[in-house]
Formats: sequence, C-alpha cells, structure tokens
Amino acid sequence: MDIKLLTEQDTDMVRQFYNSLNTHVFNERINKFEIFSDTYLSRLHNYKAYASIDDGITSIVGFYESVDYPEWFVTYMMYENQNHLSLVVDDAIDYNERKGKLRFFSLVDEKYRNDYNSIILSNKQQERYGWFDDFVVKSKNKCIHIVPWQALYFRTLVNGDTIVRCNFLKQEYRKDIPNGGNI
Repeated sequence: MDIKLLTEQDTDMVRQFYNSLNTHVFNERINKFEIFSDTYLSRLHNYKAYASIDDGITSIVGFYESVDYPEWFVTYMMYENQNHLSLVVDDAIDYNERKGKLRFFSLVDEKYRNDYNSIILSNKQQERYGWFDDFVVKSKNKCIHIVPWQALYFRTLVNGDTIVRCNFLKQEYRKDIPNGGNI
C-alpha cells in the first residue's frame, strides 16, 4: 500500500474509486466526483488530498490550508478501508507540520464524537495530539463563524447536529515553534 498526494494525473483513479462506491444513485456518484475533482485535483493551491492506494484508492483525506492562520481544515474523508484512513491522515498531518501548521479542525457528526479520534488518528497521533470540541451547530442551522462556515460547511446547512473539533499538537511535541512574523 502506498500513500500519495493526489494531482490532476490521478483523475482516472479517483473516478474509478467513485464508481466503486456502494451507492445506487449513479448521478450522486458523478456529482460527488465532479465536486471532488474540481476542488482537489484542480490547481487550487489551498486544497490538497492524500489517498491510500492498494490496487486502487482505498481511502482519501482532503484538506484546506488556511493562508490566514497556522491551521488546516479536514474537509473531506472517504474510505473503503478504515484501517488505511488513519495512515492517510498521518501523511496529511506530516505535510502540515512541515509547513508549521500544528492544529487542525474537522467537522464531526455528533453521534460519532466519542469515536472520531480513534477512527481517524493512528495510535501515534492520538498520543501526540490533544483535542477539544470548539462548538456545536444544530441540524439545519447556519454556522455563525465565518472560516468554519466556508472551509468546513461549504456554506451549506447540514442534516444532523455537528461539532467543530480542534486537534492540536501537544506542547511536549513542539520542538520548533514556527515563526509567525516578518518585516
């Protein structure tokens, strides 16, 4: 199994992944593929996606890199093999840590709040990263905070209660504090 940063050259492989999804609504698969492709496989500089590949894609994690703050947002997760998901998240974490982004936010379905970190984070990252639930947005309500509204909710109302979770690298694992200033 390999993990790689997806690019435009991976479009056919991503299309095959979407076509293999367990859904009976063909138009739904096409629409989701087109949205994913337009966002993560285009030349948008702030949207990236990593995937695990084992005879095709088994897990994908997409994220948005904030240009305003030293943080990133998990904006997309899809998997056929849950065991590969945490390995893909590990690579996304490594990528962002190299860029000095030591915290990330994600949208959590309220019913999975107790299991979320154990699903997406490897044992190594569960040790290194702390977390807190920042706020809840009730079903069919608009998020009042601008950055999560744009980066996590994509300006849409969600069915079901959701939580915005912040995961952060614990202080004892922060060897070099990133420089946040310039002249």
